[in-house]
Amino acid sequence: MSLEDTVLQIVDVSSKQDSDFTIGKKLLEAAKTQGFLFIDGHDFTQDEVDKLFGLSHKFFKETSIEEKSKYPIDSNDCGYTQFHQEMLDPETQKQGDPKEAFNFGNFELDKGINHNTSLPEIFKLKENEKLLQIAAKKFYLLSMRVMTLLAIGLEIDENKGGKDWFVNRHRPNEESITAMRFIHYPPCNSMDESTDV
Repeated sequence: MSLEDTVLQIVDVSSKQDSDFTIGKKLLEAAKTQGFLFIDGHDFTQDEVDKLFGLSHKFFKETSIEEKSKYPIDSNDCGYTQFHQEMLDPETQKQGDPKEAFNFGNFELDKGINHNTSLPEIFKLKENEKLLQIAAKKFYLLSMRVMTLLAIGLEIDENKGGKDWFVNRHRPNEESITAMRFIHYPPCNSMDESTDV
């Protein structure tokens, strides 16, 4: 496998040069062949991206484990998970995933409003609360665009829902288990290569 084969594909979901059908096929191909991809053509400014990464860094690197542990993940998939707490592939893993995360849930997705009152103080600061609200709303709108494009790429029959097949199953005013998530993976060089995960 060449380096070129391992580089994640970038799909511009706002491209004016490609039709929605072409973009949908590109998304579908990336999902089928690599499982992951980069999305370009989103509505985030570089300043918003930098602020989100900065907020995530402050939470994971500057907040004590004791403070983070006051907000454990709950049955609604909201809260903090420690390193090795989650095990996504228990059949092959000897220990949990080498990451920590914080899930924000209980959103009015189309408005970006979070009704979860059990949040660390850093996320309750007005400027951070506003940033998270903007991000959640933009992620929601982006996810609607991506789901529409995937349905187009899958060529779902219009009589069965067509381009709205996924969107109709993710309405903002219906119950959802959707969560916005900050994830922190340690640098690869800080992990022992002989450690099984």
